[in-house]
Order: sequence, then C-alpha cells, then structure tokens
Amino acid sequence: MATRLRVLMMLVFAWVLADQIYFDSQLVARVRNQKAFVQQPVGVDGSRGRRVVGIEQEAADAGVAVRDVVLAVEEEPYTSMDVYLRNLHARKPGDDLRMRVRRPDGTEKDVSIRLRPMSRDSNLWLNATLQLFALIVCIPLAFGVAWMRPNDTRSWVLIWMMVAFIMMFQFFYFYPENEVLTVIRMFMVACWKETWPLSMAMLGLFFPERIKLKPWQKWAAAAPATYAVLYAVLVFVHQFARLRSFRIADMLVPLRDLTDPVDVYFSLTLIGFYFLMLGVRFPFTKTAPERRRLVLLNVGSHLAFTPLFVMVIRSLIRGTDTFQGMPPLVTFVCLLMLMLFPLTLAYLVLVHRAMDIRVVLRTGLQYALASRAINVLRMLLVVGAVVYAMRIMQTNERRVENVTTVAVVILFSVLISRAADRARGWIDRHFFREAYNAEHVLSELSQQLRRILEPGVLVETVSRRIAESLHITHVATLLRDGDGFRPAYAVGFDGTPDALFAGDAPVARRLEESRTPQRVYLDDPESWVKKELAGHRDYDLLAGLQTQLLLPIEGQGELTGFISLGPKRSEEPYSRADVQLLQSVATQAGLALDNTRLTAAVAQEAARRERIHQEMEIAGDVQERLFPQRRPVVEGLEYAAACRPAQSVGGDSFDFLELPEGRFGVSIGDVSGKGIPAAILMAVVQTSIRSNAPLAAENLAAMMSSVNRVVEDASSKKHFATIFFGAYHPHTRELRYVNAAHNPPLLLRANGEAEWLKPTGHAVGWSKRAAFAESAVELQPGDTLFLYTDGITEAMNRTMDEFGEDRFLETARRTHTLHPEAVIPAVLHAIDEFAAGEPQHDDMTMVVLRVRP
Repeated sequence: MATRLRVLMMLVFAWVLADQIYFDSQLVARVRNQKAFVQQPVGVDGSRGRRVVGIEQEAADAGVAVRDVVLAVEEEPYTSMDVYLRNLHARKPGDDLRMRVRRPDGTEKDVSIRLRPMSRDSNLWLNATLQLFALIVCIPLAFGVAWMRPNDTRSWVLIWMMVAFIMMFQFFYFYPENEVLTVIRMFMVACWKETWPLSMAMLGLFFPERIKLKPWQKWAAAAPATYAVLYAVLVFVHQFARLRSFRIADMLVPLRDLTDPVDVYFSLTLIGFYFLMLGVRFPFTKTAPERRRLVLLNVGSHLAFTPLFVMVIRSLIRGTDTFQGMPPLVTFVCLLMLMLFPLTLAYLVLVHRAMDIRVVLRTGLQYALASRAINVLRMLLVVGAVVYAMRIMQTNERRVENVTTVAVVILFSVLISRAADRARGWIDRHFFREAYNAEHVLSELSQQLRRILEPGVLVETVSRRIAESLHITHVATLLRDGDGFRPAYAVGFDGTPDALFAGDAPVARRLEESRTPQRVYLDDPESWVKKELAGHRDYDLLAGLQTQLLLPIEGQGELTGFISLGPKRSEEPYSRADVQLLQSVATQAGLALDNTRLTAAVAQEAARRERIHQEMEIAGDVQERLFPQRRPVVEGLEYAAACRPAQSVGGDSFDFLELPEGRFGVSIGDVSGKGIPAAILMAVVQTSIRSNAPLAAENLAAMMSSVNRVVEDASSKKHFATIFFGAYHPHTRELRYVNAAHNPPLLLRANGEAEWLKPTGHAVGWSKRAAFAESAVELQPGDTLFLYTDGITEAMNRTMDEFGEDRFLETARRTHTLHPEAVIPAVLHAIDEFAAGEPQHDDMTMVVLRVRP
C-alpha cells in the first residue's frame, strides 16, 4: 500500500513541481525584462457585455473610455478573452493595437492604441518572492513528509493545504499555448485555489494530532466538501468559457452571481472552523509536548492570518477587492506575514516532531541544510524587502511615504536578523535532539532509574538515552574494574571496545582530581590531551573511542567510572548547555549506581542475617554512607555537621555540594515518620537534590519544585519532607536559600543579634501544586548560621517540657565563637543535660556554618 501511495505522491509532486517551475519561469522573465512585454492598455469585464472597466493613459489618448464595449480586436470579432490576449501578446512595445468600440450612446469608433512597455509593477516582485518561498519551503515540506509517512492521512492533508496555499497567492496566471495543457492548468488551479479553505478545515481536524470523528460527523463533513468541489468546477468552467466563448460564459453569470457571495462566507466559516479546532483541543491535550505544539501552532496561525483577515473584513464592508486602495507596503507586510504559517508547520514537523518525522538526509549535510537555510532565507527576505521598497519609491513621488518606506524596511531587516539569530540558536539546541528540556530529561531519567535494580541495565539505559537525546555516534560507559576502568556498555561500536584505562593513568587521575567534564581535542597541540598523554597508551584508547567529551561518574567519595562521548551527528561541538545537562545526568547515574550497589548489599546482608535488629544495623550503615564522605573546602568558611538518629536509621539528612561558579551548597532535611520508610524516602530526597542542584543553582525555587514532584510521586500522601537548601557564594558572602517548611535556621550575628530564616514555601511531597520562593541574606565575618531539625528544639524532659527555641538561642550565643566542630557537641550536651536521661524521641541533626572573622 505504501508503495502505491508513494507512486501517486510522486505523480502529484511531478505535476506540482513542473507547474511551479513553468509559472516561476514566466514570472522571472517578466521581472527581469519588463520592458520587453507590453502593458495591457484596457481592462475588460469579459463576462458582462465586454464592457471596458479600466484604462491606461495610452488607451485614453486613443479615445477609449470606461463603459465602452469592445466589438473587435484587429478586425477579429471580440468573442472571447483569447482574442484580446492573443493579439496583445503578439505585439511588442511601440506597436499599435487596433480596436473597434461602441460608445454608451450607440456610436461605434475605430481606435489605434500605441502600446508601451510594461510598467514597473511591485506586485510582480511580491509574487516572485512568495513563489520562491513556496519552492524553498512549502513544496519540500509537504512532499518530504508524505514520502516518509505515506500512510498517514495528515501527510496528504498537508500536501493539499500547502499546494492550495501556493495557488492562492498567484496574482498572475500564465497558460501554455497547448490547448490540453491550458485546460489542465486552469482546472487544477481552480481546484487547488477554491478548495484551500476546505483544506484548512481538514488541517484543523488532523493536525497536530488527529481528532477521531463519529460516523455521523464524517457524513456531515461530506456536505461542505461536496459544495467546495462543485464550486471549484463551476469556477473552472466559467473561466475557461471566458477564455474561449463569451456566449457560454454569459449563461453562467447568474449562477456565479448566486454562488460567489455564498462562497466568501463559506470560506471564512471553514477557516474559522480551523481556529475553532485549535481552541477546543486544549482541554483534551494530555502531554506537555502536545500542548507545546498546539500553542506554537496557535501563535503562528494567528500571527500569519490576522492581517489578511482584517483586510478581508474591510473589503466586505466596503464592497471592494481585498487590497484595493491599500498602500503597496501594507499589502507587502500582510502577504509577508502569511509566510509564518508554513514556517510554523515546518518548525512543528522538523523540530517538535509533530508527525514523528526523522530527517533521512546524510548527517553532515543535514545540519548544513538546516542551519545555512536560515542565513539564505534571511538574505532573501532582506534583499526582497529592499528591492520591493526601491520599486515603490520609483513609482511614488510623495517624499513622506518614501521616507516611511525606508524606515519600515530598515526595521524589517533588523527584526529579520534578530529572528535569524534566534532561529540558529533553536536549531543548535533542538534540531538534533529530542524536543525535551533539561528538566524533562532529568525527570524522565529519574523515573527510569528508580525502577532499575541491575547495574548493567542502568548503565545501558543511561548510555542509550544520552546517545539518542544528543544524536551522538559513539558512547562508551566505563566502570571501575579492579585497579582500572573497563567498558561496561557501548553504543555505536561493533561489540564492546577493548579499552582498559589504568586507575593510576593520566585520564583517571585527571577525572579523579577535577570531578568535572573534560573536553578532548585530539588534534590540538595546546590541549591537555597532547600535553599530558603524548606517547601514552591512554591517548590511543581515547582515539579508538573517538572521544570528544569525558564525563566523570562520581560515587561516594571516589571515581566510580566515566562516560566517553564521541562526535555529534551534526558535527557541532558540545555547547555549554549540553555539558551542564550531561554532567547532571552523570551525577545522577553515579548516585543511582551507588543506590543499586547499596541495595544489593542490604539484600545480601539481610539474607545472611535473620534478626530484625541486624537488618536495622545494615540500614544504618547504608544511611551513614549516604551522608557526604568528602567535604569541599570553602574559602573563608568553617562548617561542621552531625546526625544522631533516634533509632538505627532515621529520616534526617544533611548534605554539602559543590555548585557552579565556586558556590557552596548546603542542605538539611527531615522526613515525616521514623525508621526504614523515612530513611528510604530521605534517600530519594537527597538523590533528587544532588541531581537537580547543579542545573538549578540559578533558580533555587525551580529546583525545589522539581524535588517536590519527585517526592510526591515516590511517597504516599501521608509522608512529606521539610527541606532547607542554601547556596553560598564565598566572594560576595551572599546566601541564597529556599526553606520548604523547615525549622527556621538561626543566623547569629557577630554582635549577638539573632535572625530567623523563616519558611518560603510548603513541605515537599505535600502537593504537586506547592509553591516555593527564594530569599537571600548577606553574611558578615564572625556570623554563625545554625541549621537544625525539630529533634533539637522538641527534645523533652520528664515533665514534658521542650528544649525550645529560647534555650537553643541561649546555647547558641554561648558557643557561637567556637569552631563549628566544637559547637555541635556543646549544643547536644546542653540538650542531654536538659533531658536528664529521658530517651531521645526524634532524630537530631545539626549543621553549623561560621564565617571566619
């Protein structure tokens, strides 16, 4: 079936392309050499008594007047438009055209009109611009999609709409001399043009996603389709009759008078139906990509058609043609805006994969065509605008309008340049990658990793996801194996590559020390690769893997492995956004690998130990390993942390993170409940914070929203967590933070003044619609920040009195001048003295940060 449809599609493509080339060649010939063609001196209404409805100056000089009736042209009876056009086209500028006309008073007169060259017509240039755009964008898009998806109804609707769109804006009609070809072209033009509103209505039903119709709705749709086809046939017959015989054309005039007004409102109704379908889709659109496509299609369609719609309404009110009486510049802008419509469809299909089309050109040429086309289109639009403005200025003697035209063209050129720059950015970010942003990639990956318990499956998932999302030709994930790193999974190679990197070799040492992605330039003599790996075995291994970027996979305090990424299919380098995304994915992969190994360790130990308290001890060991094993050194800052769970495992946590641009991240959290369930949920919270913090360091509220979604999905409604996360910049000493319903941290100034950093949002996991805000405070030398969980202030003695914030503040003031390592034991000792031997009811966690004086 697909083969037959492709054959049919190729036949339609061949006809459309041949017709477009013929039309463009005729149009270009007139644009390039207008002086070789004669200006039509008389405009006649061939369907109503052959009456003259418009004249040029040379016809007026010869004695022709409006409302005269043409009887003969060159002594040949004027029985059809062909008589006039054939005699006119057979002459050159400077020749005479003889006509016999009858005046309104009944007298007849022979006139001889001296033909002049075709005047400089700006509509020719405008039409040429539109048709060139059709040849570059509309035809390749429509038939390219149909070739790849021949069985998809939307492909054929796209062909129908695009070709009709082209025919709608052919302001001139050129017909071959061959009678049969003339009939075919007239028939096809009439069919395409008159059914264009119907194609728009069909597009509203089928694009971007198809709407399922009930049987009675399909039968109801047949009525407007039948009317549109019959009207197109009527238009064709009438136009052909005018060309060949006025007598037959006159018989169809009453029918045209009846149907033409109806067709105007019928067409507006169908186009309105298209916009109606775009609007009613929103409540039924389920996924974010579908909503994004629908929004883009709505915006592009309204921007494209609104100016033309205003012109049509104006013409209906005044009873004139659409652009009659409008300045040429307004006409140019209105028609230029229409180009946004096919461009929007192209963007949805190619970038946002509205029809899941994958470009099948060669990869190197693919990016060249996509990115260079932006520059070509910008140049064509700017040149076209300049040339069009020059044509207008040559025929317009009004200085004010000429200055306005120049200003508009300059503004148009600037806007086109800015749009082109943004378009190139879109191509770099999206054209060779799934239309997902970093947050979506992380969310989807975290959903998958939480369900994967096998390290091998996890490594395969991460490797394939990276290769598919960035279209990378070669990806290899290497994990620690004894004293070295060996490939665990590879994409794009014939089998698993034989590449063993020694643990003490230069590549492993560099990744161990930097813990950041490393770009690899094998041919750059100034790169670290040439300087550190010259003559070393690691250089040959990187060359064999075709490495361009190395991503470290960091576990608890050590390098677990790394990912080698080869070139992109686009042959473009990795952008900064790419590296940030990949670094976050690698970090999450490392945490997930640790979780799988720790989970396996817990399962093995639990199977060997039979008693519950031994399982709790194992879980406690696992949770202890989840706390930060390596604490970053922060300039001008002293800090310490401790956690004392009420049971073997608890729901409290703290963490320290190295953030971009030298910033220091600190977090503390408390999960509702106790024991293993609380510990597991806190592991999810901590993993989510670690994976999201590097990407969202500039927007802490957005980071906390992402953590909230993960916790809400991973926990039941009765479990939630309170979190405080801060990002400290050592150079400015500014602390930006977000407090998700956690106990207000105590900021004790060097002079003893106390400030409480109150919550800026709800607890995470409580609701997906929870909102968070970001706040900031500047720390001064000698200031101390106390982060704690409610186990500190809610510790009770025998009389059920709580330790409370006042006692905590008093204790903090006595100890804040000490080093943080000494502050925490002093605070816990004060709590123990207050409790006087009463058991600890809740986990106690504290983090103390002090700015060196």
